[in-house]
Amino acid sequence: MKWLVGLGMLLLAAAGVFVFSITRDSDPASIDPNPSSSFRIVALGDSYISGEGAEHFMRGTDEPEPARQNLCRRASTAYPYLIAKQLDASLKFVACSGARTGDVIDSGQYIHTPPGTFGRTSQLAVLEHIRDPDVVLISIGGNDAGFSKIGFTCVVPFAKNDCRQHAGDWLRHLDERVYPAMERTFRRVRRAAPGVPVFALTYPIPIGPELCQVAGLEVGEMRFLRVRFVPQLNRLVRRATEQAGIGLIDLSEALSGYRFCEQPRRTRAINFVKFGHTIGSGVDIHQPSSFVRSTFHPNERGHEMMKRKVLPVIAAVRARALASAQP
Repeated sequence: MKWLVGLGMLLLAAAGVFVFSITRDSDPASIDPNPSSSFRIVALGDSYISGEGAEHFMRGTDEPEPARQNLCRRASTAYPYLIAKQLDASLKFVACSGARTGDVIDSGQYIHTPPGTFGRTSQLAVLEHIRDPDVVLISIGGNDAGFSKIGFTCVVPFAKNDCRQHAGDWLRHLDERVYPAMERTFRRVRRAAPGVPVFALTYPIPIGPELCQVAGLEVGEMRFLRVRFVPQLNRLVRRATEQAGIGLIDLSEALSGYRFCEQPRRTRAINFVKFGHTIGSGVDIHQPSSFVRSTFHPNERGHEMMKRKVLPVIAAVRARALASAQP
């Protein structure tokens, strides 16, 4: 029981962080930076595209009450938003933190979300009602793969011994469950946007090639994440795009030079363990994942770096769209 006492002390010590996270200011940006633009970008998927690693989130997308009203956590520092601003494009920002493939194609994540904020219905249902989209971006598969559980098991000291003991199960899950779900999702998105360029995104590898030890994360665990798990997930994303007939934008090395083992904490493009309220109104020590947020998620610097990889592709699509619109 000593670990429970220690955990309780940790939570008490971090209480100020939790209060800050609950009461912090919202991101004042509009959900669409250019709603009147004739070029429309649609962003679907999970926290890696919604902007989870940010410090502030758009109004209505970081509301835990009542009954987890909406925790999609969209930010104007996310790379789809940055691209839309730079290209003077409209953005239908549907992506939602925590989304799995089923949330894209089958059901909404937050049924109590007020009208006017995405999250009540499946992301596919939103896409089907968007008039004349010009390009669709989708980042999905990480939550199906168990990113949050794996990150928690590998990183948080009181949650684990050596997380590699689960490696075989995690890798089999990728092949047997995650890959079919991604392929099915990409096919559904393809059918929902006929003739529209659709691009899936791979996930950034969070660790540099020269492995090191970070608090709570051993060198062997880092090697597993860098060399085996994330690359295998990305290989399956690539294969699923090929089978579904959509495009791929590779972000696996997007954070190169600013990852773990490459930069000190303050200059990294990716967060380590970051405490913050994510579920309900109280802190539940039996559900630690409810108060650890943004862990292993790109921060503002990271999204700027990912933008540089994605922007040329979207700019090329926009140039073709403008050319085809000319008489």
